Amino acid sequence: MIEAVEIEASDGTVLRGEAQEAGPDWVVLVHDLGEDIDAWRPLPAALAARGLSVLAFDLRGHGGSDGEPDPARTAADLAAALSLARGRGAGRVYLGAAGESARAAIEAGAAEGCDALVLLAPVGDGLEGGSLPRLSVVSSLDARQQAAARALHRGPGWSLVANVPVEASGCAVLAGEWGGNVQDYVLSFLGDQRQARRAARS
Repeated sequence: MIEAVEIEASDGTVLRGEAQEAGPDWVVLVHDLGEDIDAWRPLPAALAARGLSVLAFDLRGHGGSDGEPDPARTAADLAAALSLARGRGAGRVYLGAAGESARAAIEAGAAEGCDALVLLAPVGDGLEGGSLPRLSVVSSLDARQQAAARALHRGPGWSLVANVPVEASGCAVLAGEWGGNVQDYVLSFLGDQRQARRAARS
């Protein structure tokens, strides 16, 4: 069942989104600037079908969330969303981000102890930081995404890059002819990460 949720950011701004509880492992999704949580469809339902709980929320000033757009606060807002997931008993937490939200996801993922990152069409500077396992799905036709993929791949830790021949940015890589492939890449990556953690604990 999909549940409407409200997340109080550190400055009191109310962020709104949707949660779908399906198991102890959670995926928190943050969209690109100019998008909203609907841009992730149909990925949340596919994740829930694999036994992953999903929390997708609108950035401040986007969709149903309060406030004005402020990319500088995205990492802190992500921390509040991750806190909600952990408050609901999340074991492992995976973080998905699109476009210009990638840098904030890397920052928040490292600070909040996430288990892995999924980055769709990442762009921007400062993407070399962080050592979490990460999947980057990028357009082979977009120079900015290709530059971001190279930076992410140079960073420490385990990194996988999947190239798709689409002219799309942000969550739009989930749509169109290659959308099914992108979704499969995400599901396979998260499945491998969950399996690796189970094997490490046994």
